[in-house]
Amino acid sequence: MSFGDILNAWENPKEPNDRRSADDRKAMDDWLDRYPPGSEEAKREGPEVGGPERAAARSHLLRMRHEAELDLHGLRAEEALRRVDLFLADCHRRGLHKVLVIHGKGLHSEGGEAVLARAVRLHLQSHRLTGQLLYPPKKYGGRGALWVMLRD
Repeated sequence: MSFGDILNAWENPKEPNDRRSADDRKAMDDWLDRYPPGSEEAKREGPEVGGPERAAARSHLLRMRHEAELDLHGLRAEEALRRVDLFLADCHRRGLHKVLVIHGKGLHSEGGEAVLARAVRLHLQSHRLTGQLLYPPKKYGGRGALWVMLRD
């Protein structure tokens, strides 16, 4: 089963009230465990990463609701990164654990390069307040957003 098949089953359940079968959840958790979003492994579908503890933690994080969100659409990279810093500091001060940062997919960027998405992702990966980063499901922005786990 490819990631596309897993994602399609995850985002488009067979029945409207279907909460995902155990097999669908396991398949998604296994794929996310092998290829963490934003990692080189995800880009080339490389070697397996993590273990059972990481899979359990990742599954828990995926089920948590985000507690705040920041939409960066229409901003230039420099201003967006300043807003990200202020947003993360405020969320950390408030004791939040999971937030959503919406950067967009860059479909309207000049030259076809998603400048804002790349700048935000790189900034979040090295930020002192951030832990794990995950791409949310399509209804929360998919590849145009990131769930950010804040460090304690």
